[in-house]
Amino acid sequence: MKRLLLIAAIAALGFAKDVLPQNFGQCVGISYFTPQNAPIPLKDNYLDIKKYDCNNDIIYIGIEDQIPGILKLNVNNNTKDFLLEHFKINGYQAAVYIDKGLKKGVIAVKLNNKYALKLLFNGTDYKKSLIYLQNLNFKEIENKCS
Repeated sequence: MKRLLLIAAIAALGFAKDVLPQNFGQCVGISYFTPQNAPIPLKDNYLDIKKYDCNNDIIYIGIEDQIPGILKLNVNNNTKDFLLEHFKINGYQAAVYIDKGLKKGVIAVKLNNKYALKLLFNGTDYKKSLIYLQNLNFKEIENKCS
């Protein structure tokens, strides 16, 4: 049984490393993580997590095998505590959620009915992170996930 789990973990790790690019646009991959060793708390439904340096902005990008709740909501809201906004990026449905108190945010992009890409960033200016995302080839990532 342990051997089967080890083989499955190695296969999943091999799959995950090929999903996200090492570099894109002005972003350079720094580290690769699994949900078990990530420097930020993550659920086990992440397939791939990479840390990137984009012109001295550190971002994390992960692929989830579920659609996040912020993409399921159809409400835009901007309060003193948080921002939730929906939009399209490169033709894909996307949403941003920013906790203004923590000054941290997430942008989720629905790749298909099973997978989503999430970009985690610090600060409250998500437009800078959108510029980085526009350099990603979502179609290629979607095909690698399927």
